[in-house]
Amino acid sequence: MNSDNELVKRIQNGTIRGIIFDFDGTLLDIRESLRTSIEEVFNEKQINYDIETTCK
Repeated sequence: MNSDNELVKRIQNGTIRGIIFDFDGTLLDIRESLRTSIEEVFNEKQINYDIETTCK
């Protein structure tokens, strides 16, 4: 459960971002993919955090 709390903490404090740069400098918006992945993990691990707050 400690790793679950660490994941939530890192997402909420901005350590994990939703926008990255590709090797050629292309800006990629991965927020939707990241949100879907987070929701899947939350459901699988039965984590009861507000997804909207977590994704901000």
